[in-house]
Amino acid sequence: MAWPYHYNLIGKIWRKRLPVSGAEIWRLASIHALPHEWKSDLETTFERGREILIVAEGRRPIKKKRLRSFLLE
Repeated sequence: MAWPYHYNLIGKIWRKRLPVSGAEIWRLASIHALPHEWKSDLETTFERGREILIVAEGRRPIKKKRLRSFLLE
């Protein structure tokens, strides 16, 4: 896994204050053929990284930016 790219993704999602979960990130990654063995690490790293940024900067995701996900259907 190219972790710097994943960290960059976490930062971009946080800067836009998008209400995205680790499970949604995994669904997108699995569509792009990432190995299932990475699921736990990918979800956990996303959630922890996002929470660190929220606590450090005091800016939470904006709920009204939530869109109905086509991946959940």
